[in-house]
Amino acid sequence: MVYHEDLDYLEEWLPVEIVGYLEPAPGIPPTARHLRRMVSDLAGTEGTVPYAAFQPARGAAAAWAEGQLYFAGPHELWAVVALGLTSLVLLPGLHRVWRHAKLPPDVPATPAPAAWLRLTEIAWLVATIVLGSLVLGLPAALATLLLPAWGAAHLARNLRGHVLWAQALALAGFLIAWGLSLPLDQPFAPVLVLVSAALALAARMAAIWRWRGGYGDGR
Repeated sequence: MVYHEDLDYLEEWLPVEIVGYLEPAPGIPPTARHLRRMVSDLAGTEGTVPYAAFQPARGAAAAWAEGQLYFAGPHELWAVVALGLTSLVLLPGLHRVWRHAKLPPDVPATPAPAAWLRLTEIAWLVATIVLGSLVLGLPAALATLLLPAWGAAHLARNLRGHVLWAQALALAGFLIAWGLSLPLDQPFAPVLVLVSAALALAARMAAIWRWRGGYGDGR
C-alpha cells in the first residue's frame, strides 16, 4: 500500500506487489469514501505496508488555508476546549466591550471599558481566528465567526439575543455542514462556508418577512 505512483519503480525492482494507492489520482488528496473503500477491500489481508514520506510536513500556511478537521489531533482538540472554557470566563467582560460598541453615536459620552478589557477582547478574537484557521481553515473560520453574527443581527432585539442567535446559527451551520459533507464525500470547509452563508441569508429573509408582516398590521 503506497500513497501514490511514485513507488511503482520499487515494485519493478523488488518482488513486491502494490495492492492500492491512498491517492485516488495524482495530486488529488484521498477522500473519506476512498479510504473507507480501501480499508474494506483490504480487510483481513496479510502483508507488510511500506511507508514513505512523499512530501514535507504541512506548514502553518497550508493548515490555515485548507483546515484539517477530519485529522485534528488531541492538541488541537484540547486547545478548542481550553478556548471554549476561557470564552465562558471572559464572557462578562466581552459583553461589556460589545455593549459599549453598540452605543453610537453616544459612545464618547459613555464610560469606556477598561483598557485591559479591550486588549483582552482583541487577544480573544485573534486566538479564535488562529485556532479556528488551524482546525477549519481560514475561510471556514471567518465564515463561522462573521456570517452567524451578521444573520443574528437581523433577528435579535438586544445584545444578549444577538450573542445567543449567533451561537445558535453557528452551531446549526456546523452540524448541517458535517451531516452534508460526509455522505456527499465533500471537503468540510467549503460546505461549512456555503451552509453558513445560506443560514445567514435565511435569517435576513426571515427578518424582512417579519418586518413586512408587522408593517402590514400597522405595528
